[in-house]
Amino acid sequence: MALDKRHPLVECPHGFRVSAYLQELIVFLSSDHVFEQASETFDKLVGIKVCPKQIERFSERMGQIIEDEQVAKARCVEEITAFSACSSEDYHYVEMDGSMVLTREVQWK
Repeated sequence: MALDKRHPLVECPHGFRVSAYLQELIVFLSSDHVFEQASETFDKLVGIKVCPKQIERFSERMGQIIEDEQVAKARCVEEITAFSACSSEDYHYVEMDGSMVLTREVQWK
């Protein structure tokens, strides 16, 4: 069976020639175990041998992708905050269950 290079099963997510599901399993194991132990556990669970260094590469790459997404989201929030900055005379009230709410400038109620 031959698949076209553009077929979804042939894609290399995040630059690795491993399916997204296996990448997720590898990163999940490596987040909870030392890379060497994650390699042994992955071999026992899935029956596929992956060296600890490759598991480290997966984890580092996924961590970099997550960090980049968080930085982009933070920049977006900063832009929104800068765009919708309110004057110091505007009051915003936030209430959480069981908390006290400032209703007057002088005292709590």
